[in-house]
Amino acid sequence: LGGSIAGQCSSTTSATRCLNAKGFLPQLLMRLGFPASFEPEDNFAIAGANSSQMLDVGGQVDQIVASATSSPIERMFISMGTNDPGNGLTYAQTISNLAAIFRRLRDAGIIPVYTCVLPRGNDGAITTAKRTNMAVNSWAHEFAAANSWLEVIDCGVYLANGANAFGNILTAHADGSFLHPNDTGAELMAVAMEEYYVQRGLGRLWRPLTQRGDVYHATNNPWGVCFEGASPFLTGTGGALAGGATGQVPDGHTGTAGTWSKGSITLPNGATRDTAIVAVGNSATHHLYDDATATGAWAAEGPLPGDRIYAAARVRLLNTASVTQFKLTLAESDGATTATAECGNQDSTTPGKLNVGATAKEFWLVTPTLTVRPYSGGGNCSMYARMQITTGASAAGTMEVLEMVMRKRPTVS
Repeated sequence: LGGSIAGQCSSTTSATRCLNAKGFLPQLLMRLGFPASFEPEDNFAIAGANSSQMLDVGGQVDQIVASATSSPIERMFISMGTNDPGNGLTYAQTISNLAAIFRRLRDAGIIPVYTCVLPRGNDGAITTAKRTNMAVNSWAHEFAAANSWLEVIDCGVYLANGANAFGNILTAHADGSFLHPNDTGAELMAVAMEEYYVQRGLGRLWRPLTQRGDVYHATNNPWGVCFEGASPFLTGTGGALAGGATGQVPDGHTGTAGTWSKGSITLPNGATRDTAIVAVGNSATHHLYDDATATGAWAAEGPLPGDRIYAAARVRLLNTASVTQFKLTLAESDGATTATAECGNQDSTTPGKLNVGATAKEFWLVTPTLTVRPYSGGGNCSMYARMQITTGASAAGTMEVLEMVMRKRPTVS
């Protein structure tokens, strides 16, 4: 819910569904183990919207309340207030609107989460608008203290330029307007949000891959891993190498670029699980890939039109430098055209930070869902998942894939 800062959490075209790296919510979910589903259609934000417009009849709040009756919403993340001063709304109008929005959501059974108004600009003045924004944030914290059903997280804590008193955003963390966070800024917003939820006792939530036999079976395990010749535990070394890659990759998979090797993790029971590690090279696109293919249309025992599919991966980065892209891609072909869904896709003009030091950092990525389409009548139906890390010059570090799966999503009420 909100304006462009919330809006940039996701994007869609006729053929793509993306959870964007410049969005604070995808970045948060990737750090918390994706404790909830988030699809592009769950994003109601409209660029340029002010708080009064959000409350208008038929506006964002009405749309959300109506949507929640058929598709329950646990939390609504709200980025708003930035556009109010420029549209002539006073401090009193803004906080009145915020209170009304918070209560409308609460009455609909939704937990409102307010991310506060971010620092802005790169000028040398402390303007009325900036002062108003800070006053709104202070009011929101007091409102939350008096109303425990509201969650308030000041996501600007790591974005503010502390070198001056002008309320500016750090330029390295913003786009050219010095208003919207770039990929790095969204990561830092997510860090603040992660700290908030961990302190409140929300631990990592992730559907772990527990059994090597968790493989798709149309009748008895329709939600199993649906790679062709699936090797869910990343076992073996018989995979293929492409794009100048060297080393070894798990059975059934393809490793592109860099130097691949087998790794392992030790479980609390003392057993070990295989992983796939790539030591990255300079200016290269490295990915681990696996797929499922048909001859013509999908057979009766395979995915069928109408099935909803997604990809998920658990990945560890270590000592990385010069990372320009880090994302999980799911693709589905009807034999003629390809639809894609991505989690973590970055804006190459403002690459994310993701330069992890000697302490490994884990990320959990889940793509939006795609619906298997009817056979086009030409070519072969297929689907694949691909975990990718792309680097620029002076690259360093490793990406370790601990899990990568592609599954059908059950329909639940």
